[in-house]
Amino acid sequence: MTLRDELIKTAEALCSEWPDENKRRFRRAVAEVEQSGVVDAAVRCGEMVPDFSLCDPHGDVIGLQALLDRGPVAITVFLASASPLCRLTLSAYARAAEQTGRLGANWIALGTEPAPMAAANLAGNAFVREAGGAWLLSDPGGHICGLFGLLHTPGHDLIDGYRRLGVNCPIGEDGRPLPLPLIATYVVGTDGIASFAEVGVDPLLRTEPQAVVAALKCCPVPQPASRS
Repeated sequence: MTLRDELIKTAEALCSEWPDENKRRFRRAVAEVEQSGVVDAAVRCGEMVPDFSLCDPHGDVIGLQALLDRGPVAITVFLASASPLCRLTLSAYARAAEQTGRLGANWIALGTEPAPMAAANLAGNAFVREAGGAWLLSDPGGHICGLFGLLHTPGHDLIDGYRRLGVNCPIGEDGRPLPLPLIATYVVGTDGIASFAEVGVDPLLRTEPQAVVAALKCCPVPQPASRS
């Protein structure tokens, strides 16, 4: 069963009692965001990605460039660690990360929640244990996501659908929704350029883990300097 198959099965269970009209409005809201140009404005394949340093759940600062000095890096941006769809996706990615870690690659799961909250919701996941080159990093306020061009402000129907799928969209003090990141997966070579990029709005359309593994395998890994 593919990750997409598992996501569809889980979403169907979550939305089993949701009126068909609400489902149609959610699908329409997803399409409207995709057609608005927001997705096209994000960092694309072949472009330099912004460098960043963010905290993991232990309070340690992890820098992208420091990881790239050791090998290629996959970056996956998720919406909410409490969402069953996000947990399912990150579990699949964590298993793949343990495989790619043996190849000298690192894998970052990047969210806008406080790191301790995400760690609690993902307890036992390799991204929390930092096993096999997997890292869980927090981008409070979405500043780094903004540098990637991934932020957008969701409308009512998108918020309603996300909530049904376990994603509670943050609301500002004025009662208006705060920006959310788009769903994204990147593979970044040691030169800092994205060799793979998939960006979208639909939480059911996540990059298959093996597609990320294949992209990482195509990236060269720095070799230790030979002793003279």
